[in-house]
Amino acid sequence: MKTKTSVVSLLGLLATSLLAAEPIISFEAGEAWRERVRPGSVKLEIVPEHAVHGQHSARAFLPGSDHDTWPGFEIVLRPEDYADGINELSFSVWHEEDDTMHLNWRLDFKEGQPSFRGGNIPPKTRKRIALTIDRKDADGNSNRATKVVLYRRMPREDCTFWFDDFQ
Repeated sequence: MKTKTSVVSLLGLLATSLLAAEPIISFEAGEAWRERVRPGSVKLEIVPEHAVHGQHSARAFLPGSDHDTWPGFEIVLRPEDYADGINELSFSVWHEEDDTMHLNWRLDFKEGQPSFRGGNIPPKTRKRIALTIDRKDADGNSNRATKVVLYRRMPREDCTFWFDDFQ
């Protein structure tokens, strides 16, 4: 009886994990990702390559330039995405270049100044990035991010990234 209870508990935990891992954007057919992703001047294509969840990912070509540019795209966040107290947006990113590439992100909040960060993405290696999307003011009031901008800061060389599984 003890084993049966343990198995049932384990199955319940696995089911909860699977439900919690459902992405808000995964670039699959029938998904309304266009309402949430603003590519700006970046070439963004949905392709059957390097998918983490489902069969497709978003391939984003971020061009380099001799002049200072910040090529990138926006992800619009909705309050219902994080209704269960989730304080994080995570996603997978991959690139095919031979060198490590730097990816930047900016979190825009309903109130206050944006937050700027970035990280290195190793060559030909999928990396999971997690961004804290909630911050507290001096009085302890919560302020959620409303938008994430993924971009490259003043790149001199071209780079194509594949993005998937925003959750």
